[in-house]
Amino acid sequence: MAARKAGNGNEIRGVNRSPEEEGQKMPIDARLDDPHAGFKRLLRRLMANRDGYEENRDIAFYLARQRNSTVLAERHILKALSFKRDNEDTERLLLCLANIHNLRGQFEQARKVFSIMVRNYEKFPLYSISLGDAEFRLGLLDQAS
Repeated sequence: MAARKAGNGNEIRGVNRSPEEEGQKMPIDARLDDPHAGFKRLLRRLMANRDGYEENRDIAFYLARQRNSTVLAERHILKALSFKRDNEDTERLLLCLANIHNLRGQFEQARKVFSIMVRNYEKFPLYSISLGDAEFRLGLLDQAS
């Protein structure tokens, strides 16, 4: 059965149309009228379980992407790292933490985080370069090279 054209002829049924236009109900959280719906959902999960790994990890990743939220992001990153899990998110959490320290000009803390990353994830040369950059900014020229 051929797809039925709708509108100006450029749209195919179900493509480029919202579920509401198609007569389907859409979950409230998925609606685009509230740009903060995802953040509110993360906050509800965090309030339900403040000490949970997944909740702190998810809110940390969200806040790390937001401007002027690095103080809050750092708190949740440290909370998630305190669980001492060794999974794919650990590397991302450490990288976010090191970048936060770099942005603030806290190069000694960034150096510590990057040295952990070089030791644990030696297959990525970017971490060695970032460690050298932090050491250079601290004036540790002998170690930076």
